Amino acid sequence: MSELDELRLEVRRLADRESIRDVFTRFAAAMDGQDWDLLATVFADDAVFDHSVEGWNGHESAVWTGQSRIRAEVEAGAGRHFASHHVITNHRIELDGDRARVVAYLHSVHLDDPLRPDVHADHGAWYLAALVRRAAGWRISWLTHKSLWADHEYQPPGPVTDADRRAMREHVARST
Repeated sequence: MSELDELRLEVRRLADRESIRDVFTRFAAAMDGQDWDLLATVFADDAVFDHSVEGWNGHESAVWTGQSRIRAEVEAGAGRHFASHHVITNHRIELDGDRARVVAYLHSVHLDDPLRPDVHADHGAWYLAALVRRAAGWRISWLTHKSLWADHEYQPPGPVTDADRRAMREHVARST
């Protein structure tokens, strides 16, 4: 392979990594701005969002399939807050052609009473995701999150286990 070909591959790899990070930035911006049309640019049409958080704040486990179902569920969940602030960072990305695996960190803050900005619910989690390249760019094809900590308003379903940490560490190393 020529040096020019190697540079082309490296530029594509770097562009892919930045585009994938941008998917998560759009995801956070869609939730925080309650911009449900923007959310449609995040998920593949056949995406699966495994939001299994049994025991979490009284909600049942849920696996949402398809972009329209994910949009409806996220809109119902995030839309109940007056304002939210999602920070998604520390992206670990493993590329494999038109597929990628990602682990990213989440810190979210939710405000329900605009007159009481001192009262909010905070929570931290790991996002584990699989993405696919489509004609319109990178999209999430599978997403789950593992809650790690929360304030008094949100209660994670249980302790973080060795298996949880191992799953996070190994997620990007798996074959896509």
